[in-house]
Amino acid sequence: MTTVVTRAAPHYLIADAPPLTLRRTRGGDAWQARKDGLAAPGANGLAASGPPVLLGMPALARPGS
Repeated sequence: MTTVVTRAAPHYLIADAPPLTLRRTRGGDAWQARKDGLAAPGANGLAASGPPVLLGMPALARPGS
């Protein structure tokens, strides 16, 4: 998106004007389709079926066991 920055601060920019241009991306289009309920789960090319993947901490063996 292109717009006019009206004010700036150390960690952000403020643009009070409306956008001048907008560039569409595949990721943005996919996000919008998913948000609108138009995309089925797994539409990003990944398998939607199968067991869930659990991402936990690895189990450490106790000393002496």
